[in-house]
Amino acid sequence: MGEFLFQRRVRWEDCDSAQIIYYANYFKYLEQAEEEMFRASPWSYKDLKAKYNATISKLESECRYRSPAVYDDLLEVHSAYSDLDGSRFTNHFQIKRGGETLASGYVKCVCRRRDGTLGDEVPLPPEMEQIIRRHLRSAS
Repeated sequence: MGEFLFQRRVRWEDCDSAQIIYYANYFKYLEQAEEEMFRASPWSYKDLKAKYNATISKLESECRYRSPAVYDDLLEVHSAYSDLDGSRFTNHFQIKRGGETLASGYVKCVCRRRDGTLGDEVPLPPEMEQIIRRHLRSAS
């Protein structure tokens, strides 16, 4: 299946006084895309917490900004996964306006027990692993 596509319009609350998107919101859009990918499966982070008492922690992230998005732009968040290994995976993303890439990067994640602390690493639930596998990056 490959990458997952999520569309999001830049809202006023996402911008600074110059109507340019605040840089950290690119990660917010990536989180929203990831949630919608699982929700469309139909499986969600809510299931991860309720059924497995687990959560996804972010280990590392990088974003390269190429051009700013502005208020009312319709953005596409393209995401695909790699490095799926037991409890860990990497989400790669590109945020585009039309055909122009505005930002790209990755977030490395780990599945952990949800007990109020960072908790121990636990294997990804089979449902979640199956969804991620459907959106693995093509070998280049």
